[in-house]
Amino acid sequence: MRTFNKLSLLTPLLVLSLTGCDSDKDEDGLLKSEEIELGTDPDVADTDGDTINDGDEVGMGTDPTKADTDGDGIDDGEEGTLGLDPLLADTDGDGASDGEEIAADSDPTNKWSWPAGLTEWPDFSEGAAAGSQYAVGEVLPDVSGTDQFGNSVSLAQFNGAVILLDFSAGWCGPCQSAAANAEALYQKYNEEGFVIVHAMIDDWTRDGTLDDDTFLATWADEFGLTFPVMSPDSRTVLDGLYGAGLYEGYIPTFIVLDRDRSIAGGYGGGEEAAIEAKIESLLAGE
Repeated sequence: MRTFNKLSLLTPLLVLSLTGCDSDKDEDGLLKSEEIELGTDPDVADTDGDTINDGDEVGMGTDPTKADTDGDGIDDGEEGTLGLDPLLADTDGDGASDGEEIAADSDPTNKWSWPAGLTEWPDFSEGAAAGSQYAVGEVLPDVSGTDQFGNSVSLAQFNGAVILLDFSAGWCGPCQSAAANAEALYQKYNEEGFVIVHAMIDDWTRDGTLDDDTFLATWADEFGLTFPVMSPDSRTVLDGLYGAGLYEGYIPTFIVLDRDRSIAGGYGGGEEAAIEAKIESLLAGE
């Protein structure tokens, strides 16, 4: 006579019973067992209330138990509406979080748009050319130094932008006049990928040094400048520009660089119209 194991008869019934309970009651695409494992509410399709149901969040890689997965101050659902990445706190990589940018009315999807109060500049230096020449059409060697916030800054950080490099000094009247108009020029074009860098080679003293530790910040505050104001680490680049005829020993001296940091032209004080025309041309890709 054939014998039957009672447990073998009960197992299918147990499985069917468990399967019947493991349903998707809230219709969010997740079974109850999966929701329990994830820590989501099997009775609520959108556990964290970010307008994205739990199943979709799992598919996206966001956390269905946190309304703001990347911690940038914007709910995941709103990030999708705004075209932001809910997995990146700083979608455009400019150093300011998406929430900070929206609060400051800057564009979190444009890496050249950052809050005016930013004290650490974006860094897009990866892949930037080293440069070794000083002639028009050649890549300018990088210029680095200390900025008005006491941080290190370099031209390479702004790789991909059209750059206006301004060599000036505090005691120089024409430099002061240029600085008074610089912020307006910067604001006019910065979101198109334009950056101004003031390279200060002297403070108020005419001795060729920056002995005043507060000078850079004072210069920036005096003219309301929201772009880098730096003290170059060396005069090597100026010497090279002098040899190439792009710096004739007087200031202000302006060097316009294209998006690859190649020299597009050198200018002196009073040539503002020509400088702006060159900037517009480079931004237009001409």
